[in-house]
Amino acid sequence: MMVRQTVVALSDGSLVNFCYRLHGTASFRTEYARAAIVDWNGFAIKVLPLERIIRSKEAADRDKDRAVLPLLRDIAASRKKLRIRR
Repeated sequence: MMVRQTVVALSDGSLVNFCYRLHGTASFRTEYARAAIVDWNGFAIKVLPLERIIRSKEAADRDKDRAVLPLLRDIAASRKKLRIRR
């Protein structure tokens, strides 16, 4: 099985994590339509809403995903409480 390197260091030192496959999500077309546009280093990029990332990590059910889920859920709850939609 080939494992793709998903974290790439850019020339400015920024790290970007490219995901080639997500568990527990809809089709690429559907998720792309749900994605939010954010400004990142002067570029408009689309990112999945936090709730979709959480769903994917729940479905993947790997140790590394389970380890980060409490933090992601806390962030999602705080964003909801503060009414942050993006």
